[in-house]
Amino acid sequence: MLQLPITELDVRPGRVLTWRLGDAPERRTPGVVSYNQEDQLATVRALREAADPAIAPESLACQPVITFEIRRPPDPRALEAALLHFVRRHEALRCSFGHRATETTGPTGEVTTTRETTCEVTDARDAALDYRDLGRPGSPAALRTVLDSLFQEIDVLAGRLFVLAAVVREGSATVYLAFDHSVYDGLSAAVAVHDVATAYAAYARGAEPELPPTESHVSFSRDQRRRMTTLRAGDGRLEYWKQCMTPDGGLCPPFPLDLGLAPGEVRPAVIRTDRLLTETGTRALYERSRAVGGGIFAAFLAALGIWVRDAGGPDTFSGFMPVGARGRGPYEHAMGWFANAVPVRFSVAADRDRAAIIAGIRAAYTTAAQHAHVPFMLARRLLTAAHAPHEGTASPHGSATVPHEGATVPSEGATAPREGATVPSIPCAFSYIDYTRSPGAAQHAAWRARHHLRLSHCNGLCFWLHRTATGLYVYLAYPDTPEAASVMSGLRPALVRTLRDMAASPTGL
Repeated sequence: MLQLPITELDVRPGRVLTWRLGDAPERRTPGVVSYNQEDQLATVRALREAADPAIAPESLACQPVITFEIRRPPDPRALEAALLHFVRRHEALRCSFGHRATETTGPTGEVTTTRETTCEVTDARDAALDYRDLGRPGSPAALRTVLDSLFQEIDVLAGRLFVLAAVVREGSATVYLAFDHSVYDGLSAAVAVHDVATAYAAYARGAEPELPPTESHVSFSRDQRRRMTTLRAGDGRLEYWKQCMTPDGGLCPPFPLDLGLAPGEVRPAVIRTDRLLTETGTRALYERSRAVGGGIFAAFLAALGIWVRDAGGPDTFSGFMPVGARGRGPYEHAMGWFANAVPVRFSVAADRDRAAIIAGIRAAYTTAAQHAHVPFMLARRLLTAAHAPHEGTASPHGSATVPHEGATVPSEGATAPREGATVPSIPCAFSYIDYTRSPGAAQHAAWRARHHLRLSHCNGLCFWLHRTATGLYVYLAYPDTPEAASVMSGLRPALVRTLRDMAASPTGL
């Protein structure tokens, strides 16, 4: 499963069918909002209030569009049944969010308004899909316009968390699964394709789907809230986070090279996916890196950190690393935002060879991952309360947005946050997903599974490293400035050269 820019979406024309969750019935139960969701909702609400009233929701955050292929004459009824099965299977997709405002009066008469994020869940038995047939756009450009319009219907504040669509042709179909980030993380892409494609195949042959059991993201959120109830700023669970704090109260120093951005400034994003290694090269890199105590991700971070150091950066490289919390347990096959961002730093000092740097990186991110049970937003909220203003702007809930895939600003062409808007700071973020170990991996090629990301603006660097059956790839996002382009023009080929050199070295790293 490749991660690709949205510009590489399959737009071969055909008949466009689309589904979304029907109007909420009366039978609904209270849910629980995760810390990720709470912060995202606060951020989107603040941006919406600060932006033009006509702003399109999709420009406020990163939005995934997952696709797969049906490579035979499609059965639209079987597909609709598979999509309904998918929505009923995953409680996260049946959530709707809101907020309650509470006013409190202080001892001197000042009134403080706080917002509590709320969640309600539609019962699986009541879930229904609204179906629309949008006809046949006459060209790829016309189809792209139709799809763009569909994806823009997603709006977390209005309770529209996903759009499901298909372009049906005589001998094939392309299925599009688009989500709000509040119910998705990188591995959810594989879960979605596996569930829908497997259920479709079953219904098309007149059988019932057989899928592994799964727990709900709502249950995960409830357990997360319960575990964090007693967390306070002096808690020992925050000791690692305290060690990562910068003097100004942030949790990560700025990216050390000039990206042409003023503090708080954002720019339109440049997005691309580069192939770093073939599968043969990826296996060789894995074996050589493991021999010195590392792995593929550690080798990539070593190549990144060494190049930045040689370009004028420091001997210690810092960034944010999303860490998955689903594991191989009950949430392995669940839809939801299970990732948490953790600050990580490691030495790339010139007096250390590659093997030592890779081993140090593995140790650093292993340590960081051990502290990922503390939600990023909660840790930041607690630890920065007593500090002076720091990198990033506090959300209405007192936290700052997690550096996930793509912080954006309210409108095309904007280069600075509007007054009152929350603009997260992303000095540098990097992650790694091995899709060859994800649900349905053996059929990703047959399904032609793709993971596209809609992202209009950014204010830092994102490196989403991922392994597929055909090799090692990196999805890159960086601001569209001459300075950032200059950095990336040197960095991108250097990453390829260094990783290929590591993989090919007969004497080790």
